[in-house]
Amino acid sequence: MSNVDLVVSDTNADGHSVGVRLRTQRFDGTVHNWTWHRNYDGNGTTRGFLSSALDDNGIAKAGVEVGVFEGSDLLASCTTGMSTNPFA
Repeated sequence: MSNVDLVVSDTNADGHSVGVRLRTQRFDGTVHNWTWHRNYDGNGTTRGFLSSALDDNGIAKAGVEVGVFEGSDLLASCTTGMSTNPFA
């Protein structure tokens, strides 16, 4: 997968940072959680990250996870459903 545009907005003045990452499901059903991309810029900011993913075991589906962080600790997160890879 190339040209994957990940976007995350910080909408709370709580001192926490936010992050977004790609999640992919391989053809064997296992899930790969990719690296977090973080927005440290504070409340009212949006950051975009152009990413890509290559998995030798194939990418059958993809989704995203967004999270709230205190330093490196993940405090809360939520995920989207997985969408079928139309190029698989």
